[in-house]
Amino acid sequence: MIIGLHDTAESRAASEVLVEKIKSNDPSAGILLVVNPDKIEEARKELRFNIDGFIPRNSNMVLRVHNAVKKHISEYNLDKYRRRRRISVMVLAAGLLTALIILIIARFRFPLYF
Repeated sequence: MIIGLHDTAESRAASEVLVEKIKSNDPSAGILLVVNPDKIEEARKELRFNIDGFIPRNSNMVLRVHNAVKKHISEYNLDKYRRRRRISVMVLAAGLLTALIILIIARFRFPLYF
């Protein structure tokens, strides 16, 4: 979600309420704030919520927004692949443990084959 922030205090208060509602509905949503370059530090101090990026409003704004969106998508994909990898390792460990238990039981049940 990209939010443009004006220089007024009312705009900052409204954006804070908007960010709070967005984060309460979807905590994984990425929020980018487009701010005037000289007001970035003030915006960082005033906004309490977790903002993924503060982008200065200038000629490079489109490129910065594009890069920030790519970064957010990459982080999401990395998290998704970590979860998949964790599940795969757990299934592999469970399979190995099951095979080991079956091997130990077979060793005691049928000692002539070992």
